[in-house]
Amino acid sequence: MPDNPEMQQGLLKLTLFLVASAMLVNAGVLFGWYDKHVPEILVGRTLGWFEASASLALGYWFTTSHSSAIKNGLVSKVAEGQKK
Repeated sequence: MPDNPEMQQGLLKLTLFLVASAMLVNAGVLFGWYDKHVPEILVGRTLGWFEASASLALGYWFTTSHSSAIKNGLVSKVAEGQKK
């Protein structure tokens, strides 16, 4: 996890964009907002790509990568405080 708050904010915005995109694509497939001449395999692959991207982005925030970075930041702050 980057210590830079601007980068954290950018990652959060990217995650929200990917999740919103996946939801829109799912809604589009559900309600038939795509051209019926598009092959089903292409629609399925596009839907799968958006869902996988959203899952990976959400997985970062709610699994060990994010919490481990927070832990490392807290440990380094405690270590700096003990050195003083």
